[in-house]
Order: sequence, then structure tokens, then C-alpha cells
Amino acid sequence: MAVGADSAVPSRPVVAVQPSAPAHAGCVPPDPAHRLLWGVNGHPLTAYPGIRVQDQVETVRRLGLRAYRVNVSSVDQLAGLRQLMTVAARDSVQVLPVLTPPLALDHGTPTELYDRARAFAERVAGPLRGQAPVWELGNELENYAIMRAGDRKDDGTPYNIQWGPAGGVSVDDYDTPRWARVSAVLRGLSDGVTRADPGARRAIGTAGWGHLGAFERMRRDGIAWDISVWHVYGDDPEASFREIARFGKPIWVTEFSAPLQPGAVDQALRAGQVSRMMQRIGELSSTYHVEAAFLYELFDEPYWGDTIEARFGMVSLQRRGGGWEIGRPNPIYDAVQKFTGGCGPPP
Repeated sequence: MAVGADSAVPSRPVVAVQPSAPAHAGCVPPDPAHRLLWGVNGHPLTAYPGIRVQDQVETVRRLGLRAYRVNVSSVDQLAGLRQLMTVAARDSVQVLPVLTPPLALDHGTPTELYDRARAFAERVAGPLRGQAPVWELGNELENYAIMRAGDRKDDGTPYNIQWGPAGGVSVDDYDTPRWARVSAVLRGLSDGVTRADPGARRAIGTAGWGHLGAFERMRRDGIAWDISVWHVYGDDPEASFREIARFGKPIWVTEFSAPLQPGAVDQALRAGQVSRMMQRIGELSSTYHVEAAFLYELFDEPYWGDTIEARFGMVSLQRRGGGWEIGRPNPIYDAVQKFTGGCGPPP
């Protein structure tokens, strides 16, 4: 799942930090000693127009979650990221920045892509050194290299397109020339964060959906990472966790939710599916060293039009004048609160 786009919705302007809204009466803050870090995805730097960052963080806190995953796609967003971290720290919410550099993988040599990715990571992570315990590097980049019609395997034989694009399960499911570009960006981001913020951990992974072969390719290429990232949309993750755990690193599920198809949405059904998924991830966390899991996503995004993203949130956004404001929570909001012990409506 993409973590946001920058073209259609202008970035939220940076404003003076104001105190967060008071907690809902009777709310108990999330227990920071809880072993599994539960969080949620959001787009405060690239979307959510008109929604104050204070209200976003307060919504996260009232959900009983302790982390907020956000995409960073421009150095110009550095001031907004710093503001978000300041506000989040006051509510004991950890920010997980996802570095998604503005690179076109089809343009430039692997060496050029490496240099640009490393420079981007240094320019973003350097000024925030010590403030983000984890940086996630790239988002679902391996999709670019999945074998498709017209590709040839390393031995020169054409890829069999009978079943469509490859499944990504094995190392042979990726086009090597395109993978070289993906690998260059990931190495650049990893090296850049290490140089800019040596104490931070680097999280790298894939879109899920069976894309396990990318981890072995990363290992062979000498890409350094500290946390293996996986995404889960409806499937039982145990078989994938078992394979990923072989690389000896903790696992972070940085996106998970119930599957969502175009058209009418049964939100009550999805709420039950999300609740069961949270239970399942919790059950598997000890066996496979799963440290964190992030729901997708905080708010609906109706400004994209009639798309899946417009119905993925736990809270609706509604028009107000020429902008947007927080609307009603959907049943997933209540299901998450019941699981975590959070309480209170969105601010």
C-alpha cells in the first residue's frame, strides 16, 4: 500500500505548536511497558489537509496506540516532521518516519540512485539525530523489480507470463537489472542514516503478499538493516514470519488491515477482521520476535476521489468550507480501542 502521494493534496503548512486537546474523561494512557508496540499509519506531511497535527496525535493516543508511521518524501518536510515529533513526544507517541525519496527508479544509474538516496537520508536524519529511534527505509520498493511480461531471467530464458507478474517468493522472481536500482536506493538510505544518526535502527522490507525473495537479495547485496519489515492485508502471517525470522532480525509489521475491495464496504465486518488480526499478531509476536504492528490507516482520504484510500481510515474526514475536518469514527476505531484499552472519540 502506498504511504501517500504529494501531487494532488498540498502538504499541511507548518504552524505554531499548540497544547494538545485534553484527554477524554476516564481515558487511560497506553501502557508504555506493553511488549508489543501498536501504532497506526498516517500522512501528516503529505496529506490530511486542514487537520491539525495536535488532533492527529490525540486521535492516536485515544485509540490506545503508541506510535505513528508517517512518510517523508521531501527535505522540505523536515520542519513539519520536527514539529510532529515535538507534539507526539508530549503524548508519549513514537514517530516512525518512512524515508521515501523523490527518485524515479527508471532514471539514473544505480550509482547515481545510491548517491541521491544517501544524500536524502543524511539531509533528513542528520538534523533529527537521536530523535527517531527507528527509520524505515523505502516503502514497497521491491514491487518495481518483480518479474513481468517481457523480462528475462538471469540465464536468458524469458519469464513465463502465463500467471501474470511473479509472486516475489524466490530470488528469481525479480528482474536483476531493475533490482540493482532498488538495491542501490536501499543501500543509499541505509548508509545515509548510519552516517547521520548512528544510534538509530534501520527498518527495511517489502509489501508482503509473498515477497520474501527480496530479503535474500538484500542479504546477498550486503544491505545493512536492523529490523525486517512486512505488510499484512488479511492473510495469516505465520508462514511469512517463519521465513523472515531466518534472517535473525526482529520483525515490524508496518502496515496491516483487513482486505478492502472497490465498491461498498461492510465496516462492521472489517472491524471484526482487524480485531482478529491484532489478536493473531499478538499471539505470534513471541515466537517470531515481532516487536511492532501499525494499522493502515488513521483517516479516510476522500479528497482522492472514489478510491480505496477514501475508505481505509478508522475516522472519516468531512468537508468544512473549503477544507476538511475530522468526522465520525467507523467501527474499526471502536474495535481497536476495545483491544488496546484506549477510549474517547476523536478530538
